[in-house]
Amino acid sequence: MSDNIEQDIAITRAVNYEKAYVIYKVKITNNLKVPVAKISVRPFISSDLFIMDKTSDSIDLLKPGNSRTVTFRLRPQGECGNVDIQGSVSYYNMSADKEENISIKSIETAVVCPMMKRIKLDSSEWDEVVSSLASVQERTKDVPVGKGELFDIVSDILKDLGMYPVATKTTEMRNVGQFYCEGVKGLKYAVKLEAIGGNQKSKLILRTYAESQESLIGCYYKVLDEIETRTDIKRYIDEPMVVQHFQGDYVSGGKTEIRDSVLQRSQVGGESVEKEKKPMAITCPECGNVIALENKSLLCKGCKKRFCQTCEGWIEKKTEYKGQKIEVRFPLCEDCYGKSYHEQVERIKQKIKEQAEHEELKKRRIESEQLQKQKIREQEEQERHKLEAGRLQKQKEEQEHKYLYGETTPSTAVGTQKAWAQKLKVPIQIQNKIGMKFVLIPPGEFMMGQKGIAEPVHRVKITKPFYMGIYPVTQKEWRLIMSNDPSFFKGIYKVGIIKKEICLLKNNPVEQISWNTVQDFINKLNRLENTNRYKLPTEAEWEYACKAGSTSIYCFGNSKSQLCVYAWYSNCSDNKTHPVGLVEPNLWGLYDMYGNVWEWCYDWYGVYPFHEVSDPQGPSNGSDRIFRGGGWDSFADNCMSVYRNHVYPKFFDHTLGFRLVMSL
Repeated sequence: MSDNIEQDIAITRAVNYEKAYVIYKVKITNNLKVPVAKISVRPFISSDLFIMDKTSDSIDLLKPGNSRTVTFRLRPQGECGNVDIQGSVSYYNMSADKEENISIKSIETAVVCPMMKRIKLDSSEWDEVVSSLASVQERTKDVPVGKGELFDIVSDILKDLGMYPVATKTTEMRNVGQFYCEGVKGLKYAVKLEAIGGNQKSKLILRTYAESQESLIGCYYKVLDEIETRTDIKRYIDEPMVVQHFQGDYVSGGKTEIRDSVLQRSQVGGESVEKEKKPMAITCPECGNVIALENKSLLCKGCKKRFCQTCEGWIEKKTEYKGQKIEVRFPLCEDCYGKSYHEQVERIKQKIKEQAEHEELKKRRIESEQLQKQKIREQEEQERHKLEAGRLQKQKEEQEHKYLYGETTPSTAVGTQKAWAQKLKVPIQIQNKIGMKFVLIPPGEFMMGQKGIAEPVHRVKITKPFYMGIYPVTQKEWRLIMSNDPSFFKGIYKVGIIKKEICLLKNNPVEQISWNTVQDFINKLNRLENTNRYKLPTEAEWEYACKAGSTSIYCFGNSKSQLCVYAWYSNCSDNKTHPVGLVEPNLWGLYDMYGNVWEWCYDWYGVYPFHEVSDPQGPSNGSDRIFRGGGWDSFADNCMSVYRNHVYPKFFDHTLGFRLVMSL
């Protein structure tokens, strides 16, 4: 079968059995026209059922049209019948520039390690039960051990595994045993054991039976593993039986294939022990008496001499040295005992010395390992700090780059302003000699104008940062430079008439001034500070600063009902100007951009260009100058960020004021 789990990435999988292992393979084919990278394959299966040599596998790169296969070895921990193996594949799709994740269709296999449970079975039922089970053929080999001994060893092992001995038959040349059990899931298992031969040579025939080939494999290897563990049989085993069971995609037939029907045979080797020849008669070395064959005697295991049983020279003692026991395991004569005692004492001394040296080495090794681990921890900690510092620096640089060179939006406006202040190493707010406050306006791009109101809409680049007055120029500031106050709506600005804080609240914007008169103010202010930095904002600078990254009709959104929060206009001004700074500012800290007084701009009035421009100054000549922002008597539509108005430069009235910009 073939599972096109994803149109662009084809996944096929297969399961087969190798000894007591389940082999799970996943094949990945790239059908895309571009490579895919960072491919990770993860099987999903309970750790209670299998021990997996690895939990995932990866492929760094897979070219178009190519295929790769990853393999997992699963060791069953118990019998549970059929089990679904699922999984997932994640990879990086270069054409879509994103990470994809797809599921692997489940495939069914069987846990083949039996949990044997002894079930009683009559010998009359044996043939009927076994005939319904799968079996394995056998091949035998002669081994130098008696059939009885070999049969008893293997029989005890089968009983310990939980198999019930159905019947046992013994003849002169053959020992036959039949054993039966069931797994915890009700699967049936049977073993027929035959030991054929005599007292010197024999051969073992081991037949295993089970309901399915995979459980047959598990039963066979469970028995064989236990035989290997408890005997020295491994040296005598033939080539192993190879059984592969395939299930899944692209596997012909999907059946169990027994390539070699050879069973592993046990050959337990043994060495013949020569019988000790009894002397016809010996003399006791202690008393000199002749020890007849029919009399009892004692053999010294040291010098191999025989003593009379009644001789007092016979020694069998136990003692200790420095808390460690010295045990004479076999009867010794006095001479041999003394020699053995001193030898054991020397061994104990050497052992104590070696233990002390071992403990010292162990102590030094532990101290060295602790120092090494501490050094590694410190290095890892330093590396972590270094990586974290690098990550934070990179994050800071990315954020700074985003603020400095990315598109200005309401969410980034404040961050952009701060980033440019740090880059230029200038304050966000400054104050000049007469107390006028200015705020930094960062460079950037915006769409100037609005369809149906100020056309054509075109992109404008403001390439240089500048400072802009936080408030419109006030009557107090005008009087300090011009020594007069042309305003219609007089505000209280002299300190001392009433409390200072009330005077500041009454600091109304100056009005009834023409564009030409504003130029006189600018010239005198520049001369006062010996500079030429002060000027009126261009129309583009005014609209860019007013919007502060917004694209709505007002800097705060499109709701006219919120305009009174930001502006003194016809709905809320009470037909007069108000002190500056009492309404909410925009994101860049500019107050009274809407309402209160209209604000003169530098530009001559003209039609917008159709193409993108940088730092536009307006037409080179004309008859009218631009003013923006609306006044105390304006309607909400006249206060929009994009709304334009114009009049000849000599015109003035009690709705017209201005604010300044200052270059860096």
